[in-house]
Amino acid sequence: MYTFEIEDDQFKFCKAEFKEGKFSISKLGVFERPFQSSVLKELQGILSEIERPVIFAVPRRKVSVHYHSFPSQREEEINQMARFQALRQFPYRELSVVHSAYILKKIPDGYSKVALTVVGEDILSRYLEDVKSFILPDKITVNSLGVFGFYKMARPGRDAVVIDLDNRFSNLCVIGEGKLLFCREINKGFYSIRDNGIDSWLDEVRHSVNSFNKERLYKNIEDLAVVGPKHIDILKKTELPFKNTEFIHQEDFIKKEDDFKFYGHNREKAHSLIKVLGLSAVDKLDIDLTPVSLAQALLKQDVFKQRKAVIIFFALAFFGMALLAGWEYQRKKIYLNLSLIHISEPTRPY
Repeated sequence: MYTFEIEDDQFKFCKAEFKEGKFSISKLGVFERPFQSSVLKELQGILSEIERPVIFAVPRRKVSVHYHSFPSQREEEINQMARFQALRQFPYRELSVVHSAYILKKIPDGYSKVALTVVGEDILSRYLEDVKSFILPDKITVNSLGVFGFYKMARPGRDAVVIDLDNRFSNLCVIGEGKLLFCREINKGFYSIRDNGIDSWLDEVRHSVNSFNKERLYKNIEDLAVVGPKHIDILKKTELPFKNTEFIHQEDFIKKEDDFKFYGHNREKAHSLIKVLGLSAVDKLDIDLTPVSLAQALLKQDVFKQRKAVIIFFALAFFGMALLAGWEYQRKKIYLNLSLIHISEPTRPY
């Protein structure tokens, strides 16, 4: 599986598989955005013929997540209610709204607590615009699902507030009972903490946790797990407002395959790979933001490839038949010439 994280300033991808307690990586790419023309050509050569499935993740801050109680516990009815709510709540034309309803828990009174994720299709199109000529994803989701997938593999069965500390942004997720209960992106990351201190970042973390607790989706979670590259250790200098804090370095969960290849131009720079790694371990996309137009484009692409394959097959078959006919013609011609030579030779007496 190939997983991609598209940010405003970065484009990351990897081909990974979780086995024996680690993410085995055979391909990894990190590129700066916006792309230069030379980089686009390089990416086209790398990605135009990759195996499927392909999953893209967009930034959490670009989508809207709200929590609702719907008077049903049937998935079909909940999806219908979610679509109606999405169209009421967000100022998009109907065909430009993409939504996903994720059932968090079913309440005994017949209601369900649902996380409704909504994004404008124009926003998704902006992130696909640069690369859609040579690669289209099978599915699109939100990058927080990758944080959930990574922690689920690293610490199976544990509840925690999990923060992925990337260079420019932090992705905060609340995980409980094996579900992604809450997610929010903080517009401050490692660079902000290093250059401006930790206070404003901590205020955002407290605000996010308080917002989760107000929803009363689950008990208050007192454990924190900070995940990412080695630079997460910058937080060890400060007492964090949690009962227990754990630092999980991505390097401890990465194994490079023998045929490992890195693509990009700044290999030594530290980047969080949490989200692209974690997405490779997610069995089901509980937050599916794949627009209908993308599914239609993939179908057309597959039909075109099938037609192309049929045309090539018949062209090769015709060429093969023509080659055989030509060979047979030459064979008969040679045989006829030999026969004429034999006939024209005088018969020698014994």
